[in-house]
Amino acid sequence: MGTNNKQEAYWVDELGVKYTKDKTCLLQAPMGLKCYTVYHGTKIIGDNAFYISKIESIILPNGLTCIGNAAF
Repeated sequence: MGTNNKQEAYWVDELGVKYTKDKTCLLQAPMGLKCYTVYHGTKIIGDNAFYISKIESIILPNGLTCIGNAAF
């Protein structure tokens, strides 16, 4: 699911979470997101990715290798 516009440098899932085009890095979650399951191919959660959201519950993939500064 989500959108994949070839002119865009990113991919956005059905909840509005923005990833890099290859879906390996989660860039930003929308404001008000309370619970989320990170896409299974994600390796990195970027700096400040969940900073503006009100995340209370998150499921991380096994392949995650890096969580950026102030991600939560």
